[in-house]
Amino acid sequence: MNKIGEGYYYTVYEMSPTRVMKKETSYESKLAKLQSWYGNDSRLLEEKISHLEESSKKSIALSKRLAETPELKAVLGNPMFVNDSEYEQDKATLLESFLDQENFLPLLHEYIQANFLLWAFGYGDVVHNFTFNAGVSVVTNKVILLDFNELTQDKESIAKDIETQKWTNQASMLGLKRKYPDLYSQVEALFGSGFNIDNVDKYWASRC
Repeated sequence: MNKIGEGYYYTVYEMSPTRVMKKETSYESKLAKLQSWYGNDSRLLEEKISHLEESSKKSIALSKRLAETPELKAVLGNPMFVNDSEYEQDKATLLESFLDQENFLPLLHEYIQANFLLWAFGYGDVVHNFTFNAGVSVVTNKVILLDFNELTQDKESIAKDIETQKWTNQASMLGLKRKYPDLYSQVEALFGSGFNIDNVDKYWASRC
């Protein structure tokens, strides 16, 4: 298998033209990434690692249940878990690859709809880094959610994120603001109209 990418949690390998395998990164790799983000404060780094690892374990357990829900399989890229640290998924082109294309905003609308579907089954994403945690499946040509490591069933947590517009301080939006200021304004408006308390109340657990 060819390595085609790596994030904090997973290294991504191409299994075939349509599928990838995600394998958990090593402790050393995680530590190096945290050092690049937060510096070398050993106490802070240990706290971050402990928090992220605990959050990841809970999210993977939730994701396994999500993957068994027929209505959600496609929007999650048809995942197949090998074990707690490895899973297969549809190969996808990250949304960041479409930033300078006319279809980016329609794809972002699909991303919002995918989140509504998660809400309908009582789950929510707490990261909102849509440019690299979502993509277009090469199998379905639809937007899929790629990262399962930051999911919650806590509606109050999702509502708080929306009230504070947490996504505005995440890497995806900060990158947009810096490189594509006009597009940033459009995305901000689109998120504001989609990610709001009224819609949380409308969709949350509506299909449970």
